Amino acid sequence: MLSRVSVDPLGAELPNPLGIHEPNARRSRGPLGRPAGCAVDTVPLVRYRRLGDSDLEVSEVSLGSWLTYGEGVESEQTEACTRAAFDAGITLFDTSNAYGRGTAEQAWGEVLSDFKRDSYVLATKVFFPMSEEDRGLSRAQIHKQLDASLARLQTDYVDLYQCHRPDPETPIEETMEALTEVCEAGKVREIGFSEHPHRFRECRAIYPAPLPWVDAQNTERLDSYLRLIEQARAAGLPVKLALEWDYLPGFEAALERALGAHPWDYTIGSVHWLPPAARGGEWWGFDDPARISDWERVDVLEVYRRYFRLIGQAARTGLFDIIGHADVIKVMGYRPKADIADLYAAAASEFAAAGVCVEINTAGWRKPVGEIYPAPPFLRACRLAGVPVLINSDAHVPEDVGRDFDRAAAVAREAGYRETAAFAQRVRTMAPL
Repeated sequence: MLSRVSVDPLGAELPNPLGIHEPNARRSRGPLGRPAGCAVDTVPLVRYRRLGDSDLEVSEVSLGSWLTYGEGVESEQTEACTRAAFDAGITLFDTSNAYGRGTAEQAWGEVLSDFKRDSYVLATKVFFPMSEEDRGLSRAQIHKQLDASLARLQTDYVDLYQCHRPDPETPIEETMEALTEVCEAGKVREIGFSEHPHRFRECRAIYPAPLPWVDAQNTERLDSYLRLIEQARAAGLPVKLALEWDYLPGFEAALERALGAHPWDYTIGSVHWLPPAARGGEWWGFDDPARISDWERVDVLEVYRRYFRLIGQAARTGLFDIIGHADVIKVMGYRPKADIADLYAAAASEFAAAGVCVEINTAGWRKPVGEIYPAPPFLRACRLAGVPVLINSDAHVPEDVGRDFDRAAAVAREAGYRETAAFAQRVRTMAPL
């Protein structure tokens, strides 16, 4: 996955904005300082933030278009929703060429053409198949798909162009050069990227050796990727860096070096591996479907205790801004018979003391366990301890981007939450849920 999908980012990969302030004078304004297009008798219902360190200013709430506009929603409802968003002060509109294979972009092109182009921020994405031949992040595809997106959206440029997934078949240099070309041509204003560290050879030291699952995927170069990002930033492209990091006890020094080497916008810390129970033993990837039979040979309660000790340790390191899927140990559906409220309370206390956030992760509903992360009792313990949250979908395929956010928001409210967190340059801000 490309890190996480949060309620504060666009889709899967929009960088978390930093700071709350009024939109600047450069953007067209309507009466009483509303975004142009906002009804005269309507007070904007949202706040505005700068998008990272770029000059783009966006509403805290965006309107997305996956599985809705151009597909299951009629044109009249599409227009009504879009105009209602403008009336509420929303200025950020997110879509993708893959949504309905272009129908979402086309639907919005017909509606947004009625509004001044500088009164809203428009984002779209590229990577997923548009035909049997057309997919990926090659130079040819980026130019072809962007031009097609612009035609469907009836505009000369998009404000944010996002790589929906990494393309292992295309050198990252080629992708970055193509993105630079479209930015220089005035077709794109912002780009968002993120990845997993186990993919990069420079991050191999944060894992034990040997570790076959990691070794098989540890094929990319982080240093060349980062140089390209730095070059893009030097060229004026506000590209953002964020990774989900594995916490493995005993490898904190290597992890700290990796984290300290680059200016990440936020860091997610997760536990996917349990250390050997005895010297010389094997690390256990407990969430690997290929190793599900291991669960039949362990003391489930003891495994849970070991896991919860690890996520507490991860929080205490001070290396992470967010703890990912905090009770993912339940992913395969194996649960202890004993009450584990004490584990929840202890972990929540650790999170609060460390000042980390916990993500409300909807992927659990799509896993064998069939339950959100963290479980509602765990989330209530976090709320009582004063631990902030954000909502993520942990999407590995486009169909899951933003999935079940409404259900997750309801779970958060039931637990007593009224705000969610956002990050940029590792600075946290809070916004209404």
